[in-house]
Amino acid sequence: MRAVACAAAWVLAGLPAAAVSASSEAPPLASNEGWVSPAMFFEAAERQLASAWKPHFSRMEVSMPRQGVRGLVIDAGPYELVARAPQPHRNMSARMSVWVDVRQGGVSRRSVLVPVQVRAWQSGMVALRDMAAGSRLSSELLQEAEVDVAAGGQWAWQGKVDNQVLRTPVLAGHYVGVQQVGTPHAVSRGERVELLHQVGAVRVSAAANALQDGDAGQHIHVRIDAAQGAVLARVIEPGRVELIK
Repeated sequence: MRAVACAAAWVLAGLPAAAVSASSEAPPLASNEGWVSPAMFFEAAERQLASAWKPHFSRMEVSMPRQGVRGLVIDAGPYELVARAPQPHRNMSARMSVWVDVRQGGVSRRSVLVPVQVRAWQSGMVALRDMAAGSRLSSELLQEAEVDVAAGGQWAWQGKVDNQVLRTPVLAGHYVGVQQVGTPHAVSRGERVELLHQVGAVRVSAAANALQDGDAGQHIHVRIDAAQGAVLARVIEPGRVELIK
């Protein structure tokens, strides 16, 4: 059953089941057959990753998982293994796969999906304690360190802490990713704001609580007090909103 499952998986990858061997050693070959070993596929994938990714990181390690790629029987004659370049921003992961094409006579004859394990380090900022979404970043809360961004699944944030807040929580000991940082909203959820309302020539104001985050020009819901329902307001500037009629 296991052999059948393995063979079926390779058929889905575009390989005839009969052309695949679980062994790293070449099986008995006919005079018109050649052999591509698992190590050759892994080396092609590793070279491509090193070429595409290493310039972005301080160091990188690529290894083959225990259940790696299988060897392949091909037609006899010269061949070339060409790995397709993954995009670091899209494919960042500790476990990933690289397509490797087997070309003969300038034509791609087979395409093999090669699993790899990746570790890639960048200089980043690590949280010294748990930080909730909306927390303002400061040098007292963060420590610079080399971090494995492949394990984290995103690039390390490397900007200045001035006027920056977390969009999502970060646990102590984890690095801050680029997707988790942004500038503060003009109005933040839970913030006490001034609600303005124009009635003819008279302009009145009242204190209200913002129920949503919002930037200038956006509409958010606010509540004047707990006894009243929410009303819709347009954000004017930090701390000030205008009632929508």
